[in-house]
Amino acid sequence: MTGSQALPGNRMHEALLREGFGRQSLPDRIPRRSLGTSESRPSWRGKPSDSSVVLKKEVFSMILNPSPKMKSQIGRAGILGVVDLNCGWYCLEALLNYFYFKRKGCWGQGILPVPKIVSYGYNPKRDSPFETGVVEWSRPGTKLSDWETDLKNRGPLIVSGKLGAAHFGTIKGKALGVGHFILVFGAENGLLWYKDPLQGDQQRNGYFAEMKKRLGGDVYFLNPGKKEAVMNSITGRSRSRAVHGARPQL
Repeated sequence: MTGSQALPGNRMHEALLREGFGRQSLPDRIPRRSLGTSESRPSWRGKPSDSSVVLKKEVFSMILNPSPKMKSQIGRAGILGVVDLNCGWYCLEALLNYFYFKRKGCWGQGILPVPKIVSYGYNPKRDSPFETGVVEWSRPGTKLSDWETDLKNRGPLIVSGKLGAAHFGTIKGKALGVGHFILVFGAENGLLWYKDPLQGDQQRNGYFAEMKKRLGGDVYFLNPGKKEAVMNSITGRSRSRAVHGARPQL
């Protein structure tokens, strides 16, 4: 429909439908199924529980598709017996597996050497066999749009702080909890979407305005200039080499 063309009644309605009005269509990067269990309902439906946060209706931003596949650190051998404290390893494995899926169309197995049972506090860069392929950088800015841009250009972002299940609440303005890595895969309508290895493959979200107060100063992501080298190394390695920790040359 162009210019000042006017169509009465049903003809006007049909023309609007042809132009895409009156239908809610989701971009390809946003999963068409429910985004799953979360701290709040998907933001384009209903009213936010925090009245101080104003959401724009039907405004969609950056949600990576597919969402990274996160393993659970609960029920795995570790220094506490039933909990593996290497949350950074789980986040890095999910990040690398995301790019593996984008290349191969399936999820990889044994793509990252497994830490020793007696270890804990795995750093996604310094403890990774792909150290030169992982970038540790200052986190995106204070605006959610900065996170949207980083997700678009860099893919999933590993962040740390008193986050996810490691955040125990707030007393007198002070966050309670312990340092913990999570993997951010979306930013939209005032929310950050993430996966937490303490909660497995559940898709979670939280209000950015509140979460940013508990974020650490750095993020980790796969260096775009090294991505092909890392993926080639992962693709060419066997599961046994991955488990036994051979360090690739990038």
